[in-house]
Amino acid sequence: NEKVPIGLVLSSISWWRGEWVGLTLMADIKPIILELVDIPVRMFDTIRSLEKPRVIASLECCLVQIYSGKRWGTAVLLSEEKGIFITNSHVVGDAKVSLHKG
Repeated sequence: NEKVPIGLVLSSISWWRGEWVGLTLMADIKPIILELVDIPVRMFDTIRSLEKPRVIASLECCLVQIYSGKRWGTAVLLSEEKGIFITNSHVVGDAKVSLHKG
């Protein structure tokens, strides 16, 4: 059961000069992950051969919800062994992070 993230969505929205201004980017996550964790390159190629429901099911277990005081958000688990998650900095701020499996 191989779970492989395939992309990263970066979205920003700001109030500027009396209106909301937004920008959304999609980035290939492969080079980012290869810098952070040791994942065999061949695993990234298997994602193309998987059916859509299997892709979604394999990614669901990698999504986590984070609570930090009044803040909350989501993150993607990249490496449980190394404790590497991707989330927005405003979600965690200066909070101490702990993982509760359940």
